[in-house]
Amino acid sequence: MAVRFERCFKNEIVEATERFGVKNLILEIQKLQPEEIDKLASAFVFDIHLRENNELMIYYGATCLLVINFSKADQGEVSFKSKSYSGVDGFDTLKNFKNLAHIDIIKENVKHFLFAAVKVAAASKRQFLDGVSEGYWSSRLSIEFGREWGEDKKWLIVDRESVLGFDSPDIKENGLVRHTGDKADFMDEIDRAVIYTKEKLAETHRWAAKQSKPFGNELDFLAIDEDKQLLSIELKIAKNGDGIAWGPLQAAVYQKSFCKAIEVAPEIAKNIEKMVRQKVQLGILPDDALSMIPPGGFKSVSSVLAVTDGSKPVSDEYWKRARIVNANLVPQLSNSSIVTIADTAKGLDLTDVTTPL
Repeated sequence: MAVRFERCFKNEIVEATERFGVKNLILEIQKLQPEEIDKLASAFVFDIHLRENNELMIYYGATCLLVINFSKADQGEVSFKSKSYSGVDGFDTLKNFKNLAHIDIIKENVKHFLFAAVKVAAASKRQFLDGVSEGYWSSRLSIEFGREWGEDKKWLIVDRESVLGFDSPDIKENGLVRHTGDKADFMDEIDRAVIYTKEKLAETHRWAAKQSKPFGNELDFLAIDEDKQLLSIELKIAKNGDGIAWGPLQAAVYQKSFCKAIEVAPEIAKNIEKMVRQKVQLGILPDDALSMIPPGGFKSVSSVLAVTDGSKPVSDEYWKRARIVNANLVPQLSNSSIVTIADTAKGLDLTDVTTPL
């Protein structure tokens, strides 16, 4: 059963990034404040994460602006790609200059491209950093509980849009996603548990008989909790009623997936630890984040449904449904904590509202 989670660089690549001063490049990107962004959101503009294959991903809200590949860093080269913004001013210059020995030139090229890409994104109809959208909240949480983390924070977020890797692809059929091969084997028990939970709820609750939107394969955040164990966080914005109602089941799916993954592939827990150490090394996480790595390694995974503060919050009925779902999960799945996130003058405030029925 080949499951993997390899969001960390090869050792020789990390050594090369240190040699060429890539940390300074990352720190520069994190400090950039484009003119198009409201000052209140300017601290949450560029969110950076490690990815498979020695890649660094730069988010702006919910979208990826730029991917930097360091696979040839040990040879003094770097490469760039951008799925949605390759036509933006400055990308060709960025793409064609690969020499890490001239990191200062690369810094200026990256800065020029990111400012140009934000200008294009800000002019579009999509809302990226509006204080309300899920993209804004994703960046806000990732940064405030990531590179701005301190010991007073309940969570240390170490990854965003976390996905377990498999060799076999998913197949889309009639709008639904079907697992194949090793992923189908891995997910079989979990998929059946989801079906059984929904069927069980539908027997006594009419609203549960309505087909909920299929869950994606991306966990919103992988974090470390106060007990120094892994935490899966599923994020929902205040106005997403169905998302809140079914959120405990979705959070349970990701919790079970990562829990099973570290059981059948213990190297995954080691890779997560390695990812945290590398993020500290590269300036993506603060030095004190190392204190959250448990001496005996990561052994367990719990889950949280996190619901944001915001305009047009849903009625209490959806919160009632969420608690009903949480209380009626089949034994193969674990209950989640339910937490609200309020934006206060002192930062984000977390309140546990799990309250059993």
